[in-house]
Amino acid sequence: MKKTWLKRISLVFAAITIGFAIWLVNINFPSYDALIIESELGQDLPAISKLGPEPRVKLVEGYQTVLESPIYFDLRAMPWFKEAQVHLIYKEEGLSLAGVGGQAGPGFNYDVKTATINTDQEDGWQKAVFYFTLADVYSPKNINRFLISTEPTSLTDKEGELQIKQLKVILKK
Repeated sequence: MKKTWLKRISLVFAAITIGFAIWLVNINFPSYDALIIESELGQDLPAISKLGPEPRVKLVEGYQTVLESPIYFDLRAMPWFKEAQVHLIYKEEGLSLAGVGGQAGPGFNYDVKTATINTDQEDGWQKAVFYFTLADVYSPKNINRFLISTEPTSLTDKEGELQIKQLKVILKK
């Protein structure tokens, strides 16, 4: 009698362990060849950090204002992802978007790229898409750091801002 109960309990624990392992594998491997990570402006998330540093960025209702360049965000991506698309929805108010760059090496070493696709949207907002190969981005401890660079829209404008409404990263295998 005692051995039968021990066998049943062992089978239940084995089934729970196997089910937990399958759940872990399922949650870590995307079922599609892409993973979409959308930032919540002003908040750190497990896969993407907030824009920073704080003195250069101000959170306003509905968007985030870039007061000074450059600003950064960190992306935590699993090693099986090979490409990243960075999508920015922004509005230029005295500062224009110069580019987005991935950290190419230790220290301040960034490969800043201009937008591959740039489209106008409603109410003066624009959407820019940047493409990166993650093998080219320096990633200590699986953290990829990206830089967003701005520049004045004209030589006479000393002050201005760039408003960011949405930051989205699409990782592809």
